[in-house]
Amino acid sequence: SRQLLLASELQKARAKKRVLLLLRLRCMLPFDRNVLTVDALIDPSKSPWHTLYASQDRGSFIAVVSIDPQSFECLLKAFSVHYVVKSGVGKSGRPPKFIFKHAVLACLLHYYTAAVENKSLCELFGVPPATLSRVLAKDETALCACLNDLPDARIRFPSKE
Repeated sequence: SRQLLLASELQKARAKKRVLLLLRLRCMLPFDRNVLTVDALIDPSKSPWHTLYASQDRGSFIAVVSIDPQSFECLLKAFSVHYVVKSGVGKSGRPPKFIFKHAVLACLLHYYTAAVENKSLCELFGVPPATLSRVLAKDETALCACLNDLPDARIRFPSKE
């Protein structure tokens, strides 16, 4: 039984040594950072969202943003008051990736209502990951403010009257 114990410990030591050697080899390999780049993305103005928005197809709208086109336009009108695009034509800075507020709002609604990864949102809307993260954070604040302005968006509890 003592020999079996020693053999077992020897096997564990060899396995540990193999793992350490593999880790050392991995560290010697050049590190490649694989990220989604702007060059790999489609032009945001030709993104699938813009095609869907132009069609105004009720079923597709509900599938993507969980509300119909009329409700989306109502929400967009209130959202536009609170969301400001700081870059664009005639303004300094990088050219914008999200040119239209409807795309910004749709991206946020799709983020909330679909089990979707950020990478998929980048592909769907044609924006790089850094832009997506920045815009989503700014979006949430604007959406919260606009929902406070919409009476139909309020939660009302039933009364006894």
